Order: sequence, then structure tokens, then C-alpha cells
Amino acid sequence: MAREKAKQEEADKLKKMNADEKKDYELEKVKSEADQAKAELAKYRMRDEARNLLSEAGAQITDSDIDLVVTAEAESTQANVKALTDLIKRVQDSTRKDLLKGNTPRNSGSTSMSKEQIMAVKDPAKRQKLIAENIDLFRPSK
Repeated sequence: MAREKAKQEEADKLKKMNADEKKDYELEKVKSEADQAKAELAKYRMRDEARNLLSEAGAQITDSDIDLVVTAEAESTQANVKALTDLIKRVQDSTRKDLLKGNTPRNSGSTSMSKEQIMAVKDPAKRQKLIAENIDLFRPSK
């Protein structure tokens, strides 16, 4: 109903105009549509450029990720892409550092007890301590 009402209002508006006003109105409408199409094309081009820049940075991105950084202006899109790639690099570096830390073995590698002997210990606190000291016995083998 709203669409029909808008059409009716535009028809009434055109009825009240003379021939020159109608031409000017139609020309303005066409210019507006052309500007809108140009803006849409620019946005798609900016999306492609942003996708290329993020792919070069090694980022696995989706369309919704692209929508976060793309704007109508090239400069702001480029700044947003740079900020996102910097964030990705910081996260990657942080994750890499965490992975490189690793765990230091708690004992020298000589196991004094077997897994069965540890599980046979009746005292739960003592058993937990032995499990922690010999955790390698309880980890799945690769």
C-alpha cells in the first residue's frame, strides 16, 4: 500500500507541474539514479580492492568481514583495511608466542611408577599428585 501511495503522490505531483518542470523533474530523477548507480559501482570496486588487500595479508575473510571495512571513500577503506590487517597480525603474533611457550616437563623423564601403579593408590589426593607428576603417562599417544 505504501508503494502504491508513493506512486499516486508522484503522479499528483506531475499533474501539477508544467512541461518544463516535468522535464526538470525527470532529469533530476535520472541524475539521482545515475549517481546512486555510480556510488554502488564504486562500493563494489572498493570491496574487491579490500578483498585483495586482506588476501595479500593472509587473512581468511568473508563478505560480512569485507562489509566492516568498506566505505564510499578509498582513503577510509584503505585505513580500515590497514587497521584490520594490523589486528590480525597482532593476534597471530600473540597466538604464535603462546604456542611457542609450551609446557616444561615436570620430571626428568624417568618414571618411577607405571600408570597402573598410580591408579592403584587408594588416597585420592596422593593419586592426583602422582598423576600430575607423571602426566605424560595419561596423555593420549600420537
